[in-house]
Amino acid sequence: MRSALILAVGAMLVLTPMARADWDVGDPYKMHFPQLPNNSGQYMGGNILADDWQCTESGPVTDIHFWTFNDPIQANVPVYAIICTNSPANENRPWSLPEYQVWGRYFMPGEYTVRDWVVENVHHWQFNIEDIREPFVQTKGEIYWLGLRIQQTPDQYWNFSDNHFMDQAAQWNGTEWYPLGGDMAFVITPEPATLCLLGAGVVGLVARRIRRK
Repeated sequence: MRSALILAVGAMLVLTPMARADWDVGDPYKMHFPQLPNNSGQYMGGNILADDWQCTESGPVTDIHFWTFNDPIQANVPVYAIICTNSPANENRPWSLPEYQVWGRYFMPGEYTVRDWVVENVHHWQFNIEDIREPFVQTKGEIYWLGLRIQQTPDQYWNFSDNHFMDQAAQWNGTEWYPLGGDMAFVITPEPATLCLLGAGVVGLVARRIRRK
């Protein structure tokens, strides 16, 4: 019995640091599926680029991860992120686009981390924006758009992804959104509290079973 409780506590201790770690394949997410990077991308130093996702877990969007490439890496520049509602495809426009901006914020150096990410022996960069204050609260089943722009850099590119979802990405041209082609590489992940509560729930369940026996 005691060994089971020790294992449960160990699981919680493992989950807790995961809540604040970089995202890896196999880690939790709260969107349709992660869109992993390939070796191509779109310049993101000009107008905003955006791609859509479907929420699979209601709650605050506190953790955003996306992939870029350039040489050398520039991790000391502001990152501008927005979230928009979805304007569905219709008979006059056979693709969806971002509609209304419902959230936006600049993230300064020190408010995000960057790590090396290798795709087929090519080095890319995973940007991790975590524990976002005053986050947007998403609703399960709804479609949203994540928009990104990295300031003050002439050669930063947001990776494309081979993991296609719904419609292609879009770009803002200063007056309207237009289809970009392809899908962008990003993942929306559960907030740290979700993983900590999961670990605590495992410990509580094991403890109750031990007391009953």
